[in-house]
Amino acid sequence: MRYRFLLPAAIVTMAYVIACSKKDSPAPVIPPPTGGDTSKPVLDSPYVVTDFTPHIADNNPTLKFIGKKKVSAVNNTDQWRVRLVKENSTDTLSYSCRFNGDTLTSIITIANRQPVRYKVILTVASTVSYTKVFDSLLTIKPPVVSLNPLPDTLQIGKFFRVTGKGIGSNGDSVSAVAINQTTMVEERIASISRGPDSDSLALFGSTPAGKYKIRYTSWGQTVESNTVYFKPVPPSITASGCGSFAGTDLYISCYNGSAGKDSVSVFMDPGDGSLQPIAIGSIAKYESGMVAIIVRVPENMQPGDHKLVVKTTGMPDAATQFHVLTGPAPVITALNKTSFNMAQDEVLEITGVNLDASKIDAKCDITESVYVTGQTGLLFKTKNFTFNEKGHLVLTIPANSIKAADKYCTIVVSFNYNNDTYNFTNIPSSLVSFQ
Repeated sequence: MRYRFLLPAAIVTMAYVIACSKKDSPAPVIPPPTGGDTSKPVLDSPYVVTDFTPHIADNNPTLKFIGKKKVSAVNNTDQWRVRLVKENSTDTLSYSCRFNGDTLTSIITIANRQPVRYKVILTVASTVSYTKVFDSLLTIKPPVVSLNPLPDTLQIGKFFRVTGKGIGSNGDSVSAVAINQTTMVEERIASISRGPDSDSLALFGSTPAGKYKIRYTSWGQTVESNTVYFKPVPPSITASGCGSFAGTDLYISCYNGSAGKDSVSVFMDPGDGSLQPIAIGSIAKYESGMVAIIVRVPENMQPGDHKLVVKTTGMPDAATQFHVLTGPAPVITALNKTSFNMAQDEVLEITGVNLDASKIDAKCDITESVYVTGQTGLLFKTKNFTFNEKGHLVLTIPANSIKAADKYCTIVVSFNYNNDTYNFTNIPSSLVSFQ
């Protein structure tokens, strides 16, 4: 083992003078310079790199280094790094490397809206350190945004996928609108998912049918698709609640339909497979776009499931199933008396038709309530009633629950099923009084 001792500067100088005074002393050994240009590989470097490719690239390129790997090259990619120094700046980015066979590569994650140039430096930390500063600069530029052709016909309200370059998750400040080619009005577009260079879009269901172009903006560039005809959304319908009784109103919610009686027709299947036209009682369109249609279920409709069809001029038919409840519809026919003493418990015996909800229809979950309403509003609501052997509804009105100001009351037997409430039965206030 060799040892080196540090001597004061004066002593070192003296030794040098003495050595030089001897004619047969050897020439002094000058140590190699430190620092200097490290951009050239030393002779025993693990990799001799001359260049990289590409020099000009779109966002997030993979750099491939051109060179020759020596047999003793370091394969531990954790020791290899690529540093990029932004031109005219000290901003530095660092990336790992990997070997693909004998080729060294690095994935560069840079996304620019304007072309930016970087100095490229390759380093490896091993038993021999190696640094290569390349003469060529790397230019990262934004992609040229483009859209691939769309189908000639698409459906309003349904999602379709737009593909291209520089869009979707590979885009920057992405936005899309639809341009009506007749009116040149911009229509909003919904997006549910973005993939690499793709976007899943849909025109809102309220968008008018017609010819449109999709205008896409990304990386500060705006491009347009080919002209596409967007078909109108076909109507769809639902029948309210669990259904209705024969001879009573049925509420139909129609979506994407017309609100004009002259362009809408309603049909029901009475059970023999035919479609029987039904007169429309009323039709109204709401701000949400839903059209409410009220029709009366024919008296001859048998209990059970039936087909309901709404036809709109120039559009596909909309169909659904609706349920006719086991009838007849509930109705109150009599009350044991119409004058009551408000200071004492009073028993009401209500006679009617089909008043017991448990016997109306096993298919529907029906709840039943009795409401007593006076001049000041609702006095009480109860489900505490029974049915006697005659099938009459029996209810007790507690003493003092009716005040003088409410001596004239309306009594309603209400049925609720599938979140819809139907007041088929009531006793008007002109017939019921409390004294």
